[in-house]
Amino acid sequence: MEQHQKARVGGSRDVDNVFVMPSGVDPPVSESDAVPGGPIRVFLVDDHSVVRRGMRAYLELVDDIEVVGEAAGGEEALERIGIMSGEGTPPDVVMMDLVMPGMDGIAVTRVLRQRHPEVEVIALTSFAEPERVHGALQAGAEGYLLKDAEPAVLHEAILAAAPPVDYASNKIPQSFPRGLDTELSV
Repeated sequence: MEQHQKARVGGSRDVDNVFVMPSGVDPPVSESDAVPGGPIRVFLVDDHSVVRRGMRAYLELVDDIEVVGEAAGGEEALERIGIMSGEGTPPDVVMMDLVMPGMDGIAVTRVLRQRHPEVEVIALTSFAEPERVHGALQAGAEGYLLKDAEPAVLHEAILAAAPPVDYASNKIPQSFPRGLDTELSV
């Protein structure tokens, strides 16, 4: 049985150990460790414009990440990502707020992963509620971040969730463990 190194991704609230990296693998955290072949394409979904603007402002300073779109709600996100995918330019990673009016982030994640399995999702919310964590992970999210996470942790999470590349590297995990909900310690 493969052992996993548990790493906290999130803020200072109640949920620990929600982002799991394979044992002996450190997430890439510098430009030199970035995925080759272009920046990671990120799409932001949050009903609060100040959150989207803040994430965008930080991520635009990071060389290995490109923000390719954003949406203020779930239905809008599904529509825009559907158009991008139809044009052959889907995002690699979606930062998904879980608590939004209308279609919540868990439902959007489930639909998004069914329609576009190549797109990875990181759940993002202000609350460390175990049922939301489990729901997001069961819907197909690769990880979970609290909104009070440090910018460097946001960067690490995006790099870790980005799809694997065609070559082997000891710095980039080639697969991300599913069933992260069984790794939660709440």
